[in-house]
Amino acid sequence: MAIEWRPIEQLPDDRKDGRDMLFWDDRGGVVACWSNGGWETGYASEATGETVMVETATHWADINRPGDSLERPQSQEEVVQAMASKYNIKLRKPL
Repeated sequence: MAIEWRPIEQLPDDRKDGRDMLFWDDRGGVVACWSNGGWETGYASEATGETVMVETATHWADINRPGDSLERPQSQEEVVQAMASKYNIKLRKPL
């Protein structure tokens, strides 16, 4: 399976939830997660001891575990709507 690289400009804000993401920057491929207002790699710089940040990424990709579906997961709204429909629940206000 090939990695589905996307331009960094297309990175949705919903990925800033602490999950590991794959980025391509001047170092090559690097794994990072959103933390403290930036994409942290989890690696410390030998020179400064500070966490190395991803700042020059040109592309990103989701990390999928073996066997994970490549289909888009349902949003919370879609899950609630499906449950309401299945169990004939009337919601007080639309989501």
